[in-house]
Amino acid sequence: MIMTGNVTDAQAGCQRALALKPDYAKALTLLGQCHLQQGNAEAALACFDRALAIVPDDETTLSNRIFALDFSGGSDFAVHQAARAEWWRRIGPTIPLPAARTISRPTATSISASIPCRMAAASRSGSPCIWACRS
Repeated sequence: MIMTGNVTDAQAGCQRALALKPDYAKALTLLGQCHLQQGNAEAALACFDRALAIVPDDETTLSNRIFALDFSGGSDFAVHQAARAEWWRRIGPTIPLPAARTISRPTATSISASIPCRMAAASRSGSPCIWACRS
């Protein structure tokens, strides 16, 4: 519902889910997102902190917490940096690194060998070209 812009219904659904299961981390994260949509960063931070107490390594909740800190009036730069460091400590090691690969650099000879020579093609004798293309 939040994706369709119906924040009020999404918030009500989260409240119902949390009434049935107070430790439902996904509902807490979604409720925090609803609070952010409504401009209430402090309430969002409270929801994200509760969700992280249940599932400490949830990437979505950690990312949303950092986003909420950016709009929170009460946090300073050190708090922001600590939240980003915590995200990197928990999530960073799970990010796959690209495989190392060797990059071959073309040489002038390999480039010119792959380009057909217009001068030689135009020549009726088919003699090799004396220009820079070296064909």
